[in-house]
Amino acid sequence: MELEILQFFVFFILYFSIPYIFYMFFVNIKNQLSFNKRAKKQTNKLQLNYIEKTNLYRKYGLSTYSKKNTIRALFIVFSIIPAAVSLVSLVVAIPLVIILPYLFIFINRTLIKREYDEKENTIDRILTFKRKEMGLIDTESNKYNYNAEFEILEWHTVKDINKIKLFLPVTFDPLYKDLFLEKFSTQFGDGRPFEIDNTDEKIKGWDTGIGQVILTAQKPLPTMATWDKRYLEDPTIQWSFFPLGISSKGGVPLINPETGEEERIVGFDLTGDQRKYCDKNKLHVDSDITASPMTLIAGGTGGGKSVAQWNIMNGCLARYKDWTLFGIDMKKVELSQLRKYGVIVGTTMKEARDIACYVQKVMMDRYELMEKLGINNWEDIPEEHWGPAILLLVDEAGELLSKIAGKDDTAKENQAYQDEMRGAFESIARLGRASRVFLVMAAQRPDADTISMQLRNNMSNRLACGHLDPNISHMLFATPDGARIPGNPKGRIGVKIHGGQFIQAQGFYSKTDWIEKYFKENNLPINIYGNTNIQQDYAEKTQADDSIEDLEAEMSEADFDMFKA
Repeated sequence: MELEILQFFVFFILYFSIPYIFYMFFVNIKNQLSFNKRAKKQTNKLQLNYIEKTNLYRKYGLSTYSKKNTIRALFIVFSIIPAAVSLVSLVVAIPLVIILPYLFIFINRTLIKREYDEKENTIDRILTFKRKEMGLIDTESNKYNYNAEFEILEWHTVKDINKIKLFLPVTFDPLYKDLFLEKFSTQFGDGRPFEIDNTDEKIKGWDTGIGQVILTAQKPLPTMATWDKRYLEDPTIQWSFFPLGISSKGGVPLINPETGEEERIVGFDLTGDQRKYCDKNKLHVDSDITASPMTLIAGGTGGGKSVAQWNIMNGCLARYKDWTLFGIDMKKVELSQLRKYGVIVGTTMKEARDIACYVQKVMMDRYELMEKLGINNWEDIPEEHWGPAILLLVDEAGELLSKIAGKDDTAKENQAYQDEMRGAFESIARLGRASRVFLVMAAQRPDADTISMQLRNNMSNRLACGHLDPNISHMLFATPDGARIPGNPKGRIGVKIHGGQFIQAQGFYSKTDWIEKYFKENNLPINIYGNTNIQQDYAEKTQADDSIEDLEAEMSEADFDMFKA
């Protein structure tokens, strides 16, 4: 009995030893016949010998392979068979103990080869990428020994990763982490952006203290994001926030009631109330959710600029008690539809001048009132003086503010109107925030001739609709970020707040009659702004201004100056 037990263990050990013994035997013979062993070893440092490869494949098959239980079962059966057969017949057991180890090596490699090669290729690509974009901690790191550079924590598929821990070299500047993330997502995300994982207890975000960061792949962007009233009515969404689309990073976290999954709603927080709410309720948001009052939009024909503007208009009209909307549209197509809701819209140079100057006057009147009351922000205004926030939306700003050709009386008159409204726009952009007067401007080409530097420098919200030409992207973002927005699927947008992280999203799509249906569902009048104080005040002021202009035209310059005095 003792002999049989000893025999069993001998054959069990032989099963694992045979490949190594045979390998060493043939290597010694080869070394005796070869005189260039040293040269070979130096010319290919990444070349593994047979035993190293066998151990690597076996370890992968038993611990990492997607069907590792099959490999484990074969491993156990093959390792026991020779030892068990030796108890019956040594003649049969001896060839089995030689053949079965190699048979297992062959079966294991055959099963895992495709998956192993794909993962090895991914590891090699990550290492190459890190070497180029960040730098290596150990210059000798390679695809077989990369533990000093990164650790793959979770695979998504056999070739795509879900979660990775990167070890940061001290030479990498964390100011470039956003650009690194963008490039990493492009290379390895397969449509899913990678974000810094802030959930780990030991590694706090991009942790330069311990030189580590965990990146997690987010959900891919949807190809369609349908506008819904819950994006305005959900208690998480504050009155000052204008939802624009769904992203996989940044934005305000909302739970989709149909799927139960979290959505990241990107948009503009014009007063900062959204940020205050999230901080108070311990909702994790990034730096894009912050007070950012003025907005510049760019997008070519068919890029989705009009759709994005309708999202902003819906946000005002559905929250009519909080917002009063004004519009200027020289194209006379999009914003003119707002008139049936009681929105004051200008479609001529004179009307545009009247609206811009009126909104500026309201802003200055509010500052005068705040000064008398000893307060410095409209949010602190007493209830008896309260008035809603004002949003002036200017479409086709290029058409409105581009240089006027000609020297006839009409051209001179339009030039005067243009100078007045440009001054009003710049004043609103500089001073509007505290009085809750906000400006949104949209243009196909927001160059310096159209949007002055004074205007541009005060517009902290930048929105790209669709793919942008690199030159236009530089006009909007001062970077080529807008050129990275794909043309398909339709509705892609890019957002940047205060020059921070560039965020791509799928913009909300709503039909132009959505707000009308919303009013009917809530038993509200279609002319939602009809007979409001601002409407009446604007009508009286423009009528008075028109009378003065008519009088000026009829009187001599000296008589008119005397009349004004």
